[in-house]
This record gives sequence, C-alpha cells and structure tokens, in this order.
Amino acid sequence: MARRNALAVTGAVLLAACSTLAVPPTPRHGAADMRLRERMQQLNVLTRDRLPQAMDLRHERTRRRYAVAHTARDIAESASALGRSANDLGFDLHRHWVFAAHAAALERRANALARNAVWLSPSALRTAVSEINATCEGCHRELRVRPPLPPLPSGQTPGG
Repeated sequence: MARRNALAVTGAVLLAACSTLAVPPTPRHGAADMRLRERMQQLNVLTRDRLPQAMDLRHERTRRRYAVAHTARDIAESASALGRSANDLGFDLHRHWVFAAHAAALERRANALARNAVWLSPSALRTAVSEINATCEGCHRELRVRPPLPPLPSGQTPGG
C-alpha cells in the first residue's frame, strides 16, 4: 500500500512538472533552433531562481528538479537534431566537424543532466547547467558568423 502511494505521488509530481512545460514543434533548421534557445533560458531560470521562504521547499525542489530533467532531455533532443543538420549548413569540412563536436558535447551533457537532475545538489546542478552553457558559448564563439565591418571613408585609417 505504501509503495502504491509513493508511486502515485511520484507519478503526480512527474505529470505536474511535465504539464508546466509546453513543447513547441521542433524546427527543421537546426542552427536557427528557437526551441533550443527557449529551453536553455528555461533551464537557467529553473536552476538560478531562489525559492520563497513561505513555500513548501521540499515539494517545490522536487518539482523543479523534474522540470530540469525534462528540459535537459529536450535540449539533448535539439542538440541531436543540430548534429544531424550540420550537413545542411554549408560549412567547410573543419567547421562542419567543429559544429558536430559541439553538438555532440551538448547532447552528452544535457543527457547526463537529465539522468541525474533529481539527485544532484543545488550547487552540482548549477555546475552542470554552467557546463551546458559553456558548450553553447564555445560553439557560438568559434562558428558564429559576424557581419563585415562597413568600409572606412576614404583617407581614414583604423583607429584614427
């Protein structure tokens, strides 16, 4: 009887955590994945917001951890789609491999967070999210195309 009640409570918590996360359809072009951007923002909010003192902290922490796991699973799925879309982005061979490596690292880290989010301490949870963010930032730093600077008026030199 106690086990059935525990399973019912766990199921209710999972349903509550999943029902608060509306999942939009996955876009076909991986590099412009707004869903991934939204999930990353949601992950940051879930792990950085402080809980009000008046809340039932144990229940809310559990709900948030399941929400983090669900969000991390979505990020891993989007990262997998990113890796598959690398061929469609028109990169040269080197940039293709760099992009695919970052997408694989993002998928691996997000899957690890999804598997372990419920048991991690708050500081370990923040560290795992920071590693995911660092993976995204590393890819953006290496591969994001920056628009060219406008030409200088005739007779002017850079910095002058």
